[in-house]
Amino acid sequence: MAQSELTVLTESVNSLTAEIKGLRAETQEIRDFGQRSRSLIRGQWAIIVVLVVISAVLIYVALDARHTAQVARQAATVAQRNAVNARDNCDQSNKARQTTTDLWTFALNSVPLRPVSPQQAAARDAVIAGLRARVATAYAQQDCSKFVPQAK
Repeated sequence: MAQSELTVLTESVNSLTAEIKGLRAETQEIRDFGQRSRSLIRGQWAIIVVLVVISAVLIYVALDARHTAQVARQAATVAQRNAVNARDNCDQSNKARQTTTDLWTFALNSVPLRPVSPQQAAARDAVIAGLRARVATAYAQQDCSKFVPQAK
């Protein structure tokens, strides 16, 4: 082989080596770009999973809050109904107490008064006064204003 052919082949080999090195560098850049892309894609998937989980939690919290508000409304309605019932019961009890008091008053006023000595009359009047005081205490009217239903 001649010197010129050897020089041409050497230059060709050197040129191919340079091109291979350039190709190797480009391949490495493409590989690095692919790894970065895959890393970013994995990060996006992780973010999507986190967002789905957060969305599910928010939906659960919203539904639970809605349910809690509904239970609170029902409790308020029941409490108001109970207050109305308590007021009605108190009023009815006061009417029954008044009726009983009226009956005792009538009975104590209807005691036949026969002629007795002043000492016996005083003793009788003391007993009747004691009975009236006990009836007044036992059948005293209750304050029903504490059962006023609360306005919404």
